[in-house]
Amino acid sequence: MRVVARIDELGAADLDRFHFLRDFPTDYFEARERFCESAKAIGAKLFRYPIAVDQSLSIDVATLDTNASRQRLVVSSGVHGVEGPLGSAIQLSMMRMLLQEELPSDLGYTLIHAVNPFGYAHHRRWNEENVDLNRNFKCSSNTYSGCPAGYKDFESVLNPRTAPSRLEPFRVKAFWNIALHGVQAIKEAVATGQYEFPQGLFYGGQAECFSSRVIRENLRNWLSESNEVVHLDVHTGLGRFADYRLLLEYPADAPAATWFRDLFGRPIVEDGGSHPTSYDARGTFGRWAMSHLASLDYRFATVEVGTHPIVRVLAALRAENRAHHYGTPRSDVEWARQELRECFCPASPKWRRKVLNDQLEVVQRCAQHLKQGIGNRSEAVGSC
Repeated sequence: MRVVARIDELGAADLDRFHFLRDFPTDYFEARERFCESAKAIGAKLFRYPIAVDQSLSIDVATLDTNASRQRLVVSSGVHGVEGPLGSAIQLSMMRMLLQEELPSDLGYTLIHAVNPFGYAHHRRWNEENVDLNRNFKCSSNTYSGCPAGYKDFESVLNPRTAPSRLEPFRVKAFWNIALHGVQAIKEAVATGQYEFPQGLFYGGQAECFSSRVIRENLRNWLSESNEVVHLDVHTGLGRFADYRLLLEYPADAPAATWFRDLFGRPIVEDGGSHPTSYDARGTFGRWAMSHLASLDYRFATVEVGTHPIVRVLAALRAENRAHHYGTPRSDVEWARQELRECFCPASPKWRRKVLNDQLEVVQRCAQHLKQGIGNRSEAVGSC
């Protein structure tokens, strides 16, 4: 059986059956071009914020307002650059649905495309400063410090100062440590955010990054006059293949947690008191947004879509980071980059079809219930 490798090889009947393939751009530049064209087609306002190191790379924001857009749905993509394709596909599909009147037209919409454009363009989770942006949203500069004790224990294993190789036994070591300590303990130690190893995994930076500053300075304006907001921030790489969870930073009894649970139920919704899929990270976009927009009824959920097993994903992050910092022409650099792309946006048509359909259903359900009003004020977990 021949596998179709290019979308332009498909006939009309196949295009209809495989429409979901069209919604996944092949790279950042195609994604950005199509995002901007689609935004113009629906009459949205467009805002562009190019990054300093490469003016061809930018955060792009589309806002669509109506005369009565007190309620608003926000969808952001690409905080972790290499995870951008699914979020971009969702945003492109949403704009097509708005053209076809398959989403409510009396809501406001804000679509934030490629929060980390450098990472999206270069197939990295991290930005141009090797910073994990979802560890960089802090309330003050004096919070960019510290490192979990467990991270220091694993640092030399996580961040070897050598080029990657397919032959090393990292996965064996990882499985051994999981057997000793448990997968949740490893996640909490390794991935919650560290501020001491600039070339290491999950580095949160020493100051506010460009992308974080753009969000801080403009997010409120992108919401126009809306005061009831649901924000879905799209991520991939955690959880079972093609399954998804809505990860909340609220206590279980908060009105926002109840609202999401009533819409989607357990186990889809994981509140701030339970972390079977995630971990309690520092400096997150969601916690920052809820803290800084506390005057609004602002409900934030991280959409986390599963791909490959966690050990494979961690191994891919480790290999790509080594390739970026220490790669040589003779090392497995291209393999490391391809493996990272696969771990965050699998090539499987079944995965792409299911996850896109699932997330468009999430979007539609949130939009329909937003129209009814969301009522009581949200309550965030702790401070940012």
